[in-house]
Parts: sequence; structure tokens; C-alpha cells
Amino acid sequence: MSFKVAMILDDVTDFSHLEKCLKGIEVEFWRRNCRTEQEIITSAKEADFIITIMHRYPYTRTVLEGLKRCKFIETLGAGYDGIDLEACAELGIGVINNTDYHKEELSDHTMALILACSRKIVKLDNLVKRGRSGTTPGSKNEIQEVWPKMTRLRGKNLGLIGLGRIARSVASKAKCFGMRISAFDPYVPIEVAKELGVEKLSLEQLLRGADYLSIHAVLSSETHLMIKREHFKMMKRSAYLINTARGEIVDRPRDVGSDGHACRTHPRGSFHRKCRAARMGEDVPLQPVSLSRQQPVQRPLRSIG
Repeated sequence: MSFKVAMILDDVTDFSHLEKCLKGIEVEFWRRNCRTEQEIITSAKEADFIITIMHRYPYTRTVLEGLKRCKFIETLGAGYDGIDLEACAELGIGVINNTDYHKEELSDHTMALILACSRKIVKLDNLVKRGRSGTTPGSKNEIQEVWPKMTRLRGKNLGLIGLGRIARSVASKAKCFGMRISAFDPYVPIEVAKELGVEKLSLEQLLRGADYLSIHAVLSSETHLMIKREHFKMMKRSAYLINTARGEIVDRPRDVGSDGHACRTHPRGSFHRKCRAARMGEDVPLQPVSLSRQQPVQRPLRSIG
């Protein structure tokens, strides 16, 4: 009996490199895009091994109990959210994650958002696209209004929630800009943080001191909605919160107030500024955003400022 692999993945992303690898080891495999629990069971019930992205598909106890032959499930990501680990343990199904998945890309993206916030990149880009480049009548004043809001990164405090692989990559890159790095992570020993040149702080200390707060924690019962209204109140009015982890880590209150601003900028997360000028340099009023996977958020390019 041949070893069978089910690839429960979307139809859009190019996973041809995975298919090439599977052909090389001569296993029977197939690829399906499933939207319901029953579709996953139907598509993978004969599989010994499943390759998937857990946070996109529901691997509940019902699904897992329907996968009679499954021995391992591998996710093409770092997180375990989306799968019932307790049920996997009871059923003898091993779970594999990819801890270095997109480490460089996500740390690059985090630095890009920090730079966009500090240098008002998209605000200026939108002004230029509207013909307000400083060379047309009346546009010089608009450009000059933006300049005083720009800040240098050298000497600024970058606070990291989580100090895993991605956060450490961010810290390494942020140091090149002269930023001071601190972190909150109850599972990383203080000696390890010191070796990385990172000051380990309590969550409250981190929030109060950060000019830029970047989230790099996994989504779990412990981190779900861990950043709440009271945490926003601890932050500087000029501080930014950047989240390239999971959006559900941040509980965005509907009653932030008239001066509260925030927005989504990343497919898996969002970035917020506590009080003014969110959206990478442009003031945008906070709008409640659904985190339901069934209700994708619209992100017009021109509105990301």
C-alpha cells in the first residue's frame, strides 16, 4: 500500500515546489482546497500525511476523528492555531510546524512598517500622486505639514512582545538603525535576552516605554486578546503598535474615543497607533474590523497611508 499525502491548500498560491519534492520521493499525493470540515474529511480521509496551513482550515476534533489513517499533519507556518492539539495527542496524530517560515520576510515587513510610520512614506506618496509634490501652487504647505511629524529611529525604543525567531530577527535589524530593544516574553530566560542585547521587561514596563511596539507572539489561549484597552492607555500617545502576528492577539475596543486611530496593514495582522496617525503616516479614524476568516477585510492600496 502506497504512502498517501493530502495537500489541503488554496488554489491561488504556487506550491509547485512541494509537488516536485513529493514526486521525487514517489508517494501518492493530491491537492484540494477545502472550505468546510466535511470537505477536509472527504479529501483527506485516505491520507497518511497532511500538508496544510492550520490557521486557514478548521482542524477540529470532529475533523481529526474523521481522518482514520492520518499519522502526521504538517503546517506551512509557525503557529498551531486552528488545530485541536489535545485531540491530536489523544488520537496519536503528530503535528509539525515550520518554525523558520517567513522569518526574514516578516522581520523585513515589520521594519518596513516601522520606517513607514517614522518617515510618513505613504502619506507623502499619496500627496505626490495627487499632484501635491511641493512644486505646484499651494502644495508646498501640505508637504511642510508632514515634515515635522517625521522622526529618526536612532534612540527610539522598540518593544517586542515575544522573543522567538522572528522577533530576534527584527531586533537584529532594528539595532542597525540605532534603536534600543526591549522585550516581554515569560518563556525566554533573562540570560538569553542579554546575549541578544535585548532588555527583558514586564509587559507594563514595555508598554510604557515603547515608541514602537511590535507583536511576535503565537496565537494561543494565553495570548488571545491579550492587548486590551487598559494596555493602550499605558502607551505613549505618540507610540505605534505593529502586529505582524495574528490579529486576534489585539482586542480593539469599539469605544476607543474620537482621537483613537488604527488600521489593518498585513494579511495576518494589523498595525495601530494609540492615538494619532495610524496607517503608515496618515491619520485614519478607527473602524471596527471583523477578524472572521469568512469576512475578508478590504484593503485598497491607496487607502493604506
